[in-house]
Amino acid sequence: MKAPGLFLLALSCGTLLAGCGGRARLPGDSGPVGCGGILAGASFSVSYPERSRSSVLSSALSGRMVITNGAASGGDITVNFNRNSTLTAHSETYGLPSVKTSATAGVVTLYGNADQTGAVVGTANARLAVTCSSFQLTSFTLNQAITKVTVVPTTLTVGGGTKQLGFLAEDSHSNAVVVTPGSAVFSSTGAAATVTKDGIVSPLSAGTITVTATVDGVTSAAATITINPAEGGPSTYRVVDLGASALQPAFRSVNVQFIGRRMNDTSKCVVYNLVDNHYYIVDATNPSSRTLLPGSDGQSSLFAINAAGDVMGNQLGTGVVFWRSPYAAFSPFQGTSGRNPLGINASGNIVSAGTNGPLYWASATAAGEALGLLPDTSLDILPKDINAGGLIVGTASTTTGVTRGTAIYYPSHSAAPAILQTYLGANDYAATSCNDSGAIVGYYVISGIGLSGLMWSSPGSAPTPLGAFTPYGVNNAGVVVGSSTDPSDPSNLTQRAYVWKAADGLKLLYDVCDASRTGWKLNYAISVNNNGAIFGQGTLSGAVHTYVAFPNP
Repeated sequence: MKAPGLFLLALSCGTLLAGCGGRARLPGDSGPVGCGGILAGASFSVSYPERSRSSVLSSALSGRMVITNGAASGGDITVNFNRNSTLTAHSETYGLPSVKTSATAGVVTLYGNADQTGAVVGTANARLAVTCSSFQLTSFTLNQAITKVTVVPTTLTVGGGTKQLGFLAEDSHSNAVVVTPGSAVFSSTGAAATVTKDGIVSPLSAGTITVTATVDGVTSAAATITINPAEGGPSTYRVVDLGASALQPAFRSVNVQFIGRRMNDTSKCVVYNLVDNHYYIVDATNPSSRTLLPGSDGQSSLFAINAAGDVMGNQLGTGVVFWRSPYAAFSPFQGTSGRNPLGINASGNIVSAGTNGPLYWASATAAGEALGLLPDTSLDILPKDINAGGLIVGTASTTTGVTRGTAIYYPSHSAAPAILQTYLGANDYAATSCNDSGAIVGYYVISGIGLSGLMWSSPGSAPTPLGAFTPYGVNNAGVVVGSSTDPSDPSNLTQRAYVWKAADGLKLLYDVCDASRTGWKLNYAISVNNNGAIFGQGTLSGAVHTYVAFPNP
């Protein structure tokens, strides 16, 4: 829908720090200096249209301007701005820090709420030109027809990590057209990398690919993307077999909504033995060392183990249960009925779904204690993880029976839930795990485009795309593990395990394992501990087994 009026974001040289001539004064300088490749005193003005809820774009209450590689000290310039309370059309001016004259690209993102919160309602890229005396950037408009699309950057070198492509949409007057997230559909040719429909590049091998973007029926010229191997290459792993075992009895159709922390930092794992139909704690450093969990059987679903070796899960007809050595049997929780307990931290605090709302157990110190309700039971919330500091993450369902919808977090068990920031045009999110530093992983889904992993570096931060997979776990070093469907299986029933690192990007776990992978198909990567060991499920010579992949020294 076209906006009722023109939204223009125009930049010009201002006088906040210095005049706009050939000389500029940097902060802290005592007298005139030469330009030195830096322009000081630039500002930008935003011409806001009349507020209207009939147009998502013109309803924006805040924005963020990022000038790539524009900061005088290195890195990007980021300026956040808010629209004032005026409802009628008006203009506002915002200052910029000193800008390098070598900067050539800018991007604006519009948000539905103040302070860069709420849904992203619009985004656009634009070219800029900076000299010692001027700052010029194409204006942004909301309501003009797109006549030209350009993939940005037109040439990109990708190492081991994933990269997000952008696009510049322009009207017939070369204004940058602001569009709603998800408006562009990317396509690619070439075997060196995969490119999702929303523009996430995941390297596979050295080489080049060509990429186009289509917006409103207008397709860009092909851009060349160069793929280089990651410097030094990713670290390799050694696969250790834990035997004929599975994550849970229904191992052939693992319910990804109910996957918790199955391994602790001493590499103790909770597995379901397919030979005698009981659960065990298995020491992955010595797989023959295993402890039978008394009373566990095919009617149990055990989800997590913490550093102390405490185990919690579900038993049919009983509900949420807890085990700690030397219990002779699992202890049920009293009071409020719970289901699907997925998170347990080092202190023994547990989070679970419940029949009356999300549940929290303050401390696993004695058998038979009751679970308490988390705040805001009006929402259908499935808590999935809790870290050492008490941060709780999970998913609020928007439709009965749907366990994905809105990614949420509780700062603590006594605080109200809050919504994590969104990404692109998705309306379907989940938060699946968090580490002790407060980083959160999860995923989003865009209809017709697919699923992609996300990481929020902190509860209030904007998410970073990780690539096309479902993250299940993240450790304190920021290593993320998860799974995705195998594109070679048309039924979409076969999964492949993945590992993501900031230095290496998204990798198939099988591809970064040594010769110990022989005979294996690594289908699920479920947990990663703080020593970097990865726990999951796969098949060995065609039979279902669980495994731990240890990083090689």
